[in-house]
Amino acid sequence: MNLDTFFEKFDLFADAPNAVAKMRELILWLAVRGKLTKQNLGEESGQELLARIWRNLAQQKSITKPSSFAIDTTESLPSLPMSWVWARFCEVAIIASNLVDPSDYLDSIHLAPDNIEKGTGKLLPCRTIREDEVKSSKHRFYSGQVVYSKIRPNLAKVVVVNFDGLCSADMYPIDSLIDAKFLQIFMLSDIFLAQAVKSDTRVAMPKINQTELNAICVSIPPLAEQKRIVAKVDELMALCDRLEAQQQQRETRHTALAQASLTRFADAPTTANLELLFHKAFSVVPSQLRKTIIDLAVQGRLISQNTDDGTAAAFVHQLQIQRRDSYEGGRIAAEKAHTRPPKRPSNDFNAYVSEQIEGMPTGWCETRIGDIAECLDYLRVPVNKAERLGDRGEIPYYGANGQVGWIDKYLFNEPLVLVVEDETFIGRVKPFSYMIYGKSWVNNHAHVLRPLTGMSAEYLNLCLCQYPFIPLTSGTTGRRKLTQASLLDAKLWVAPPPEQKRIVAKVEQLMGLVDRLEAQLAESRAKATALLDAVVAELSAAA
Repeated sequence: MNLDTFFEKFDLFADAPNAVAKMRELILWLAVRGKLTKQNLGEESGQELLARIWRNLAQQKSITKPSSFAIDTTESLPSLPMSWVWARFCEVAIIASNLVDPSDYLDSIHLAPDNIEKGTGKLLPCRTIREDEVKSSKHRFYSGQVVYSKIRPNLAKVVVVNFDGLCSADMYPIDSLIDAKFLQIFMLSDIFLAQAVKSDTRVAMPKINQTELNAICVSIPPLAEQKRIVAKVDELMALCDRLEAQQQQRETRHTALAQASLTRFADAPTTANLELLFHKAFSVVPSQLRKTIIDLAVQGRLISQNTDDGTAAAFVHQLQIQRRDSYEGGRIAAEKAHTRPPKRPSNDFNAYVSEQIEGMPTGWCETRIGDIAECLDYLRVPVNKAERLGDRGEIPYYGANGQVGWIDKYLFNEPLVLVVEDETFIGRVKPFSYMIYGKSWVNNHAHVLRPLTGMSAEYLNLCLCQYPFIPLTSGTTGRRKLTQASLLDAKLWVAPPPEQKRIVAKVEQLMGLVDRLEAQLAESRAKATALLDAVVAELSAAA
């Protein structure tokens, strides 16, 4: 496959993540190795070009050629066409410095790293010195110069400007001694980036200094070939722009179609309508689909109601009778054994129940979490990390965000619902609650709920995993706290027990289908990625 065919067959790779970005990388890879355009043997070579450039500069007495940096085979540079040559950056470009007072240039364009698109060299909208309220000194740059951000060189922020202005002190204005656009292409390439980042160990804000930049090896073709490469790269990058625009238009249409299909599923949550959400023409984000399924489940819209199920209100009241009987039995037994009596529930056996909620399904009721579940927080015991590592066992150790380790003993041995107590709430991606089964240990970052007898633990978890807890929390944004009292007083809708079981079964069925459809989608994308990688490898090897 040649490069033209590669672009023609783009639809084969469109499902691959970052397909257009990989195409741009391939174009640059070929360009700086002399594999994008043909060489003309009669043209002045890169070596001759450099000699002529410095001969002219010497005659003008404008600048002295820098001391030679020897380039040897240990630098592992790619092979080049015969008419090309390797040179140090300082042999083909001059890093300029012209610090000025910005107050003298208030209406000049201000160029900062954020005004350059990473990896493409595209100029983004800029403002003036006045609009950006610039106070500190800036570098003056001129039309035709290359402007490069020395901060975070891995982002490859470099542009050829066609206007005068001022740039951030974090940027280098550069006078190119070769074609400025070709130099920009090289500075966007993998060869340049590999050299620019290899010696910098600063993690937070890596940067490249002038000495390091000047030492970078640059591949230099004949001047005429530089111009042909620039023209070809511009042509292919414009094609990439069009493909990218087409993708964005397609994704916009797909988003609208997906949203319409998601609405259709919400109105009729059938297996057939669920499968439509993974149509090849568009796909709903699986996490969004899972959220919709749970929302429908806890609103009573996933399955139909059955009048033979009884009412949730009667069920909640019956739970309080059972709870009182259990408490009294435990209290009497404790008195006889001279042990601590059981803990009296926070609702004092008086449940809040309302059947007059607009939109609530027939037979359902609103109640409080504390009326249908017992909180076992008093049984939690935190264990520090060193102890867990020292006592590594086979019992899972749980916290706010799931299992966080192992331990060799347990506190609980039953199905329980864990709810976040003092971890991330705002902006959280993980659910607020999750189920645990069997032997377990829980630390004090998760509330422990045991559903009362007859109440489905899995159903309770569905009700709480996406519950709007944030307004009930207190504390700072980064680590808010959901108190036990706020948790137990939170209200939720409850279905009669038989319907709870049917809802859980339906959710499990649909989630299983989502898992399978998601796997198919991932497989399709993986195949597109593998095909793209194979074609890129073929083109790279054949070039």
